[in-house]
Amino acid sequence: MNAVWQEFKYGINGGPSIESLTKMGTCWRTYYKENGIIDLPKKERVRKRLQRRAKIYKAIKIRIENGMTEEEAVEDLENDRVAKGFSVSRLQEHLK
Repeated sequence: MNAVWQEFKYGINGGPSIESLTKMGTCWRTYYKENGIIDLPKKERVRKRLQRRAKIYKAIKIRIENGMTEEEAVEDLENDRVAKGFSVSRLQEHLK
């Protein structure tokens, strides 16, 4: 769960955060496609992945808004996932 939040909030491998990219709307996906960074099918997979992960980002943000630190929020969601025996994919499906 920590890796998911790190990717969203801070970026990974020196790349920009998902949060900063989504503030630009969808234009960053076009840029990536036009510059050969991703092709259209991969672009569509990125879009779908972001839609699914958005539930996790939202769940963590809600915990933070309710007074938890980032660390506590991520750990709480991870503990919930493990207690239910869910994979990250299954948790994404389970969250509303």
